Amino acid sequence: LLHEFFGLNPSIVEKADLLAKDLGCTVIAPDTFRGTVTDFIPKAIWLALSTPQDRVNDDLDAVCRHLEFHEDGGSNDDTAKKLAVVGFCYGGGKAIRYTTQRRQNAATVVFYGSPVTDVNELQQLNAPVCGVFGNQDSQ
Repeated sequence: LLHEFFGLNPSIVEKADLLAKDLGCTVIAPDTFRGTVTDFIPKAIWLALSTPQDRVNDDLDAVCRHLEFHEDGGSNDDTAKKLAVVGFCYGGGKAIRYTTQRRQNAATVVFYGSPVTDVNELQQLNAPVCGVFGNQDSQ
């Protein structure tokens, strides 16, 4: 679960905990800003613009390796292998870019965020994508 441009704040941690409880699955909320949290919008914009996608992708690859190592448990159950990448705002854009660039078999949920619109990139995906946007949102 990728945070919005304010950083990994208590609201996102609470959402991750609620999703895990409601869905009965493991939810990890990585801190792509490496400890920086803000409520000052100019700083949040700077953080979002200065955090490279490749670094986020590397962080998410590490999360996936962690999940694969700790959740396999020798199980052959395919449900244990399902992965979804969910993001809010900044995190939504990072989520869809991660799945198009590195994890095409993962489902993606984008709550706002900058969508990928290149058809060639989107055709690489092998899992469901859900985009949630307001009906009067310019995105």
